[in-house]
Amino acid sequence: MKLSKEFGLKQSGTLAVAMDWARSLDRAIELWAPTYSESDQRMFPYWIGSGVVSVSESTSEADDRWTAVAIMESKLPMRRKDFRPFWNRAPQFMADRGASFAALIVGPIIIAAGAVSIGGSVRVPGGLSGTLGGAVAHGNTSFALTAGHVASSGPRIAGEPTVALGVNEEEIGHVVGWSELRAKRNTTDLGLINLHPGYDDGGRSVLGAYTPEQLRRLRVRKTGAGTKTTVGTVTLLGTKNIPVIHGDGRKYFDGLIGIEADEPFAKRGDSGALVFPADDTSDAKAIGMIVAASELGTRGGSGQPVGWAVPAETMSANIGSILRGRTRGTEA
Repeated sequence: MKLSKEFGLKQSGTLAVAMDWARSLDRAIELWAPTYSESDQRMFPYWIGSGVVSVSESTSEADDRWTAVAIMESKLPMRRKDFRPFWNRAPQFMADRGASFAALIVGPIIIAAGAVSIGGSVRVPGGLSGTLGGAVAHGNTSFALTAGHVASSGPRIAGEPTVALGVNEEEIGHVVGWSELRAKRNTTDLGLINLHPGYDDGGRSVLGAYTPEQLRRLRVRKTGAGTKTTVGTVTLLGTKNIPVIHGDGRKYFDGLIGIEADEPFAKRGDSGALVFPADDTSDAKAIGMIVAASELGTRGGSGQPVGWAVPAETMSANIGSILRGRTRGTEA
C-alpha cells in the first residue's frame, strides 16, 4: 500500500510491534481527533480509523515490515483546522512510546453488493444483489452464507418469509436471519439462507480461525458474482472504526481484513463471497467473507483498491445468535 505521510519515529517493525503501536494510535485518536455526530452525513469524509498495514513486498516473515496507520477517506483531515491538535500531538505521543505511524488514504468504502452455485449471484426481491458465498453445517441443518446487508435488503412483508433468488430469478430458499448493523462497533455482516433441497448441492465450507501472524501477507482468493475469481494479498489487519457506506448513511466496523490485488479484489456484487488461502485448494478453511470494497476516486489514494472482509472466526461466533433471533435489531 502507498502511504501518504509518515509520522513519529518514521520506522516500521514486526507485525506484533505494529499491533502494539496501533493501540497507542487509537488512544491518540481518542484524545485529539475530533468526533462528529453519527447523523451528520457531511462529516463522514473527515473520519479517521486505524489499522496495521504491511509496508513491504517480502514473503519472509523475518524481512517483512509493518506499521500502524491512520486510515482516511481523503486528505481533508490533514488540512482541516480542527484536526491540527491530532497531527501536532500524535507524532510525539507515538515517539515517546517508541512507535511510528503513517496516513493511509483508501477512498470511500462501499458495500460490495451487485443457477445457484458458490460464487453465483443471490438477492432478495426488491433488494441488493450479492454473492452466495458457501454453505456451512450447523447442528443437523446447513445454511448458505451471504452478506447480512444483502439478506436484509428487501421489503418486509408481515407473515411472509423473505425468499432468496438465484441469478435466474428462481426462488432458491428462505432467508433465516442476518446480523443487524448498528451505527458503530459492528464486527460482522452475515446473512443465512435455508436453501430448498433441490438447490443444495451438498458442498460445505469450513470457517477457519486464523491469527494475525497466519494472515500476514497471506495470498488469498475469492469467487464472487461481481468480479468472478480474483487473487490478492492480505495487507491490512487490526482495523478499527472503518466506515462502510450503507444506504444513505454509514456503519462503522472493527476488525475488518484489508486485501489488495493488482486488479480490484472485490467490487459491487461480491458481498458474501468467501475468501480462502490461494494456495490451498483442498479442504481449505475460509479466512473471511467480503462485505465492502474501497473506491479510489479520492485524490492521493493508497495505490490499489482494497477489498474488506469480515474474519471467518467472527462469523462462526455469530451464526448461533442469528439462528436464535438475537441479531435482528441488535448485533451480537
